[in-house]
This record gives sequence, C-alpha cells and structure tokens, in this order.
Amino acid sequence: MSARVLLAGEGTPSSAQDHHRDMYRPATRALGLVEVYDLDEADLVVVCPDVTRPDVLAKLLEEAGDRPVVLDKPTLFPTDVLADLAERFPRVLAAHHPRFHPAVATATGRVRSGTLGLVHAIHGELLVGPGDGPHPLGELRNLAVYALDVVQSLAGGHGPLTGTAYAVSAPAGPDGAGESHTIALRLEPDIAVTLLVARGGPSGRVPGGAPTFHRYRILGSHGQLLVDLDSPVLDLLGGPRLPFGPGSVERLLEAALAGVTTPGLADACELSHLIDALVASASTHDVITLGGDR
Repeated sequence: MSARVLLAGEGTPSSAQDHHRDMYRPATRALGLVEVYDLDEADLVVVCPDVTRPDVLAKLLEEAGDRPVVLDKPTLFPTDVLADLAERFPRVLAAHHPRFHPAVATATGRVRSGTLGLVHAIHGELLVGPGDGPHPLGELRNLAVYALDVVQSLAGGHGPLTGTAYAVSAPAGPDGAGESHTIALRLEPDIAVTLLVARGGPSGRVPGGAPTFHRYRILGSHGQLLVDLDSPVLDLLGGPRLPFGPGSVERLLEAALAGVTTPGLADACELSHLIDALVASASTHDVITLGGDR
C-alpha cells in the first residue's frame, strides 16, 4: 500500500506563492503517494503554514503526534516564534529541499569524509526567474534561505554557524526585476562564503541577462567540487530543460517517510538568526558577528 500524504495549510496571506500546487502535489504524484484529506489517515503531513497564525500551526503539529511532518519555509516565521516551535517540536523536518538534491547530498558526503581536505571557501549562486513573484516577507527569508541551508549542510557539520556576516541588498528594479542579495560570510574555523541570490524580472531572466541557475563551488586544500543543481538534465533545442531522476522535493519527501529529521526546526532557527544578521547588515552596512549570546 502506498504511503498516504496530507497536504495541509494554505500558506502566507497576500503571497501568490503556492508550494502545494507547484512543488508538493507534483512530487507526491511522481512518487505514487496517495493524497488524503484527513489527518487520522495520513502517514506523512506536509504543511505550508499561514505564518501570521503560529497558534494554528502549533495545534496541527500537536495533533500530528508521532507522524513525520515536513514544514515549508519555517524561516518565514519571526525568529523568536520559530525558536519556540523548535523547542516544542524537535522532530519536524524543515523543507529546505535543495540539500536533498543528489548533487548536494554527494558533495556533503565528500566534504565530511575529508575527500577535499580542509574546506576554505564556498561560492554559490541561486538565480531564479520571476515565478509567482517576490515574497511579501522578502527574498532573504524566502529564497536565500535555500542557499544558506546548503552552506549549513556543507560547512555546518561541526556545530552552530559562527563567524561574521555581511550583505548588500538591492530592491526590485523599475524594470520589474526582483530583489538581489550579495552575501559574504566568514565562518569558523576559516571558511569564506560568498553567495549571490536574485529573482529575475518578467522576462524570465535574472539581472544582467544571465539564465536561471543554482550552483556551488567548494574549494578545499585537496581539490575543488562544482555542484550544479540544474543537472542532470536533457537540453532540448527550442524546448524546455527536462530533468531526469528524482528531484530534490521527491528526495525530501522520501527522507521524511524514512524518519529523517535533519534539518530540523532548530537548524532553521539557526538560519533565521543568520538572516536577521544579514538584514541588519544590509541596512547598516556593518559586518555582523554571528553566534554568542542571543
């Protein structure tokens, strides 16, 4: 019998983004899972919460009991609210699906096994088309969190992310292009991280005319590794790019059904503190120290 999935919640009011429609329902169908509409019948719960109503989410998580739960975009909650949820529901899986992409999972294994030696730099770009438009809470919390979570997966295997953070942010342009963020981190023990995150305009291209892509370069003392989340794909001339093999969302759901609980809400809370620092840095143009007393 196929596993049964409940897609719960309606997402953030005023946002046109619908991850159940665009991400989870297609992944559910691709895996042959059965969608149900009663919590008592579900083997897995995927929640796209209304972030203005954490009380409603908490009630649902309590009712879910021991069932695996995937929570979409937990960093859209204020950090203090997320910290409370993380303490109360430590087994909820944060839906930061890019870290489940086969290329990222392989790279993380290589880094943690020491294959690349000492990692001293990670450079990444997450550039997307206009999609369903910018998120009302900002792209640092909505989009950049995916890139930051990949960094957390690659470099954060030795405890909380500590070091310094700096960000330069540009608002949406008059041509309709979305926000862009240039992020620089210096993580202990000594890893330099640079990230470019941007949402494109109505033309479907990101600022500067580059095509949409998502990739990372990891530099270590014993070699380099290029991680391309758009691969493997088939490029059809005059047609779309067609991925083959399980996508990152499918892998996320499979991991949840298998009992995986990392990244949990505590990991998402760590990223939320980092995003708070980046927001502050973008506003004040100061370098912000991470970690320490909170």
